[in-house]
Amino acid sequence: VIYISHRLQEIRQIADTVTVMRDGEVKGSAPMRDVSDDQILNLIVGRTVTKQFPLKSAGVLNGASILEVKGLSGADFVDINMSARGGEIVGIAGITGNGQSDFLRSLAGLGNARGAVTLDGKTVPLGNPGAARSAGIIYLSPDRQHEGLFPSLSVRENGTISALSRFANFGVVDRPLERRQMEAQRVDLNIRAASIEQNVATLSGGNQQKTILSRALLAEASLVLAEEPTAGVDVGARAEIYRILRDVASRGTLVVIVSSDIVELEGVCDRVLVFSRGHVVGELSGQDVNEANIGRTMITATTHRKTDQQERDRFGTTRSWLRMVAAGDYVPSFVLAGLIVLLGVVASGHNIRFVSGFNIEKILFLSAALAFVSFGQMCAVFTGRIDLSVGPLIGLSLVIASFFLNEGAGMATIIVGVLAVFGAAALVGLTNGTLVRFGNFTSVAATLGVYIIIQGISVLLRPYPDGAISATVMDTIKATIGSIPVVFIVALVLAIILEVGLRYSRWGMSLRAVGSNEKAAAHIGVRTGWTVVGAFIAGSLLTALGGMMVVAQLGIGDPNQGIEYTLGSIAAVVLGGASLFGGRGSFIGVLLGAVLIQEVNSSMVFLGLSQAWQYWFIGLLTLIAVAVYSQARSASIERP
Repeated sequence: VIYISHRLQEIRQIADTVTVMRDGEVKGSAPMRDVSDDQILNLIVGRTVTKQFPLKSAGVLNGASILEVKGLSGADFVDINMSARGGEIVGIAGITGNGQSDFLRSLAGLGNARGAVTLDGKTVPLGNPGAARSAGIIYLSPDRQHEGLFPSLSVRENGTISALSRFANFGVVDRPLERRQMEAQRVDLNIRAASIEQNVATLSGGNQQKTILSRALLAEASLVLAEEPTAGVDVGARAEIYRILRDVASRGTLVVIVSSDIVELEGVCDRVLVFSRGHVVGELSGQDVNEANIGRTMITATTHRKTDQQERDRFGTTRSWLRMVAAGDYVPSFVLAGLIVLLGVVASGHNIRFVSGFNIEKILFLSAALAFVSFGQMCAVFTGRIDLSVGPLIGLSLVIASFFLNEGAGMATIIVGVLAVFGAAALVGLTNGTLVRFGNFTSVAATLGVYIIIQGISVLLRPYPDGAISATVMDTIKATIGSIPVVFIVALVLAIILEVGLRYSRWGMSLRAVGSNEKAAAHIGVRTGWTVVGAFIAGSLLTALGGMMVVAQLGIGDPNQGIEYTLGSIAAVVLGGASLFGGRGSFIGVLLGAVLIQEVNSSMVFLGLSQAWQYWFIGLLTLIAVAVYSQARSASIERP
């Protein structure tokens, strides 16, 4: 077992041999029993470190800022009361998941809570991060990559962004002053960067964290809330961060720390509040702040939540269960099925001819064409991408078919024409996938460029509509069983096959894994590159299949037909419950989304509404679907 950690206590407890690397080189290796913590620390830092933790405050604290929290309650904490003043560092301990993190975020305005919070005698509005920031509160997230840093900005910009008003005159930043202030922070905090203009993403984790800490100093915060302030940094950087936090407190600022490292809390904090089941179950100060007392208070707490909170939890659990159900991949299918039936009842009630065999056949045939294209779109969406080129690819399929599938053409010619249509589609998919995955293009940029190129090729081949399609070919594609088009049955069967493959095949699991987290998928051996390329190829082939339906519908090579299928396919995917961020969705839902769209288009005529209502109705449904699905899924992720 190779175990990598920045925590010396963990290494000493479980390792037989310790090896220290710094700057890409091995600096030392020895049996654990033969090396001291100080020796390891010196190897890590590259110099002698006299102590890991700075001296604590002594005597009476006279910091200006005073924090008062009264009866603060939230989803995971209840009736919290505390007071603290500037100059001290207050730690919050507890086993992960006992409400301490949510409590800290609520102080920063990042979570819903009720109760009262005052800072320097002024009420701090709850649930409002802007108001918290205006009150002088700075929050340091444990997830600096996603919540702390602006990775595309420089060290200077990341450090001064919360204090720009200090450097601005009439809204214009005094750049020399800003640079001087940030350069002073770089020196004081020992931020190891070539210059303050260096991109912050190129720094080590410890130097990134120190850059974030510079924000609190430059903004002259009254309250610094630090959650896991040394997460993911080496031992040397940890010692420097502890020094910085103590320096911040010595300037009269109140510092509140949430940490899962008891040793860290012991070494840094003047007082420690211990959380259990959302309550403060103990408060330690002075000499009582030590590892044994903190740990004992954490594991021996017997406090239970209040009865009213238990009731809220019970109802909250019910709501969470309902959200979880609403967030499922198949709930949208049931909703769409209900909407299809409801719209059918309304339209037929207004005009009985809506349910005539002829109209049903027309709706289902058009639904099949859109469904095939939407299945293709869904393949790209599962990877977290989008394919804008499907519409022009329909037009290209029409144009190619118009040269081969003519009246009197032999079977060999027809077969060559069909192969040409699908061969062109495969080439388009390969181009899209290669540009996106290996060319590092965004899917929008890549497929938009291909969109324009395809359209240009189609217009070049057919400057105007021409090349009538054989009636025999069209009749074959339009074959029905009663009033049900055969191609719709094919679409239904294909949707089921794709759905089963999505859930039970290696292909489906790889597709969903890449869309959910491409890096994690790569780490477990999924060939992410070829999965993405394959998704775009499969998407284009399915689009070409939909193009053959349009061939039978129009019966002529028209390069300008099919453009509307780009938006239509995206709408069907969204209505079907797919997440445009990837990894979620259902091919059954996509099929029903296509049916609903074509039913809406048909019903507007029978209801006597203008064509504009088609767009308004489908657009409104799409917006509602996005709002409902995204809210349900985000809620289920936040509170499973």
